[in-house]
Amino acid sequence: MDLLTRYFLRRYAQARRNPRNATPSVPYREATLETSFLFIAMPFIALYSVALITSLRWPLISRAAYDQFAVRPLAVIIFLAVLVVGHVLLIRRFNKYRLNPAICAEFDSERDREIIFWQKTVGFVVAAIVVPLVTLVITFWPAISGV
Repeated sequence: MDLLTRYFLRRYAQARRNPRNATPSVPYREATLETSFLFIAMPFIALYSVALITSLRWPLISRAAYDQFAVRPLAVIIFLAVLVVGHVLLIRRFNKYRLNPAICAEFDSERDREIIFWQKTVGFVVAAIVVPLVTLVITFWPAISGV
């Protein structure tokens, strides 16, 4: 069983324990969405930040050409497309666990909930903080160091 499946099963077990999730489909959807966000959307955000930060070193574009270049709407559209496609692929992959939720019972311990917390925290920190900072340093090191 790979890391992605174990994370999903841990998250699915945690969502099933939540008393607010009255219908059986809510925990599955919640676990699938969070798994797709952590393993698909966060890496996309990291790659997108690398592209944006390195583009700061490119030659300046004329103001007229820059006005035609819509960075934010394009990023939102691509991000949503990546998230939807990834979510659909994960739903197909994890559908067998939806039909047999007893499989996730072995991933329903306090240790598993702690693992979920640390995987989310590390995933967020790496994708949202470490990757952009490393990219900034690598991209602008000659300007910073005076080399």
